[in-house]
Amino acid sequence: MASPGPEATTSEPIIHIVPAPPAPGRREVPRPEPRSGLRITVIANPATRMSAHDLALALSEWRPGVHDVSLRFTDGQGTAELLARRAMGWSDVIVAAGGDGTVGEVATALAHSDTPLGIIAAGSTNIIAKELGIPGRPREALDLIAHDHRILEMDLAFINDRAMLHMAGAGFDSRLFSMTDPRLKRRLGWGAYFPAGIRASLARPASLLVTTESESFQVDSPLVLLANGASIISRHLRIDTKPAVDDGILDLYIVAATDPLPTMETLLHAMLGGLGDAPDVIYRQVTSVHIESDQPLPYQVDGDVVGDLPIDVTVSPHALRVIVPLQVPGTHTPR
Repeated sequence: MASPGPEATTSEPIIHIVPAPPAPGRREVPRPEPRSGLRITVIANPATRMSAHDLALALSEWRPGVHDVSLRFTDGQGTAELLARRAMGWSDVIVAAGGDGTVGEVATALAHSDTPLGIIAAGSTNIIAKELGIPGRPREALDLIAHDHRILEMDLAFINDRAMLHMAGAGFDSRLFSMTDPRLKRRLGWGAYFPAGIRASLARPASLLVTTESESFQVDSPLVLLANGASIISRHLRIDTKPAVDDGILDLYIVAATDPLPTMETLLHAMLGGLGDAPDVIYRQVTSVHIESDQPLPYQVDGDVVGDLPIDVTVSPHALRVIVPLQVPGTHTPR
């Protein structure tokens, strides 16, 4: 499990609800005084599509007096994980309010703990929340946290010590994410990826060495994917039927199609939910994998470009407790 890096700056602590974050500071986050009800810490990214004011307003109007709610704002990459680690000692539930990157940072902190993760989807894509069936409206997500839900013990993958909840990859997808303008992404959501997609599709395939716990592959590939979940864009558009977030394994897809016709056939299989059955895809279910490339090639974790290959990946079954609806298709019965 990842350990916190150098001390990161955080915003001034916000105890209970205020309409907007104050100016950034560097003081330690104090422990809130105990109150009645569920103790909930919300860790929010103020740079997401939902404004800090709107989030604070939604929280202040949500079941006032029933729960002890503390709202913290991140102040740069890494602070969501830091704030979550600090809040674990006094929180019954820690909620990530932001995009997939914020959710991933908080999940890294909560891995292998008893503290459940709640999610308020406030980013541009929110594919993790969609995969888990979490409502997109903040008030409905809050009601889920407080009322009828179940705790899903989902798998995590650790990629060079960073937690992955949904999907990671190198090649077309990582180039796509690295070429996308973040300001355009906040405004347009998935539509911002189309211009970058054209440029990413023109890059030459990399020569990859992929080593699992039982075999190795040397292959020219435009894309290698690791999937814990299968959704892309929406929960109903799934690249395959095989991935499940709580089955204890990862689904590995190595795309070997490099010419236009096989590439189009592979894309069609993915759009129809059968990527693992495509003739030019090497598909395996794995618990560990090492991937390296003959050229500098970025990799992405849940939509965030983290660095360049190589990577080492291991699966940690049932490592994260997540608040989800009572019925989530594709997951196993609660234990």
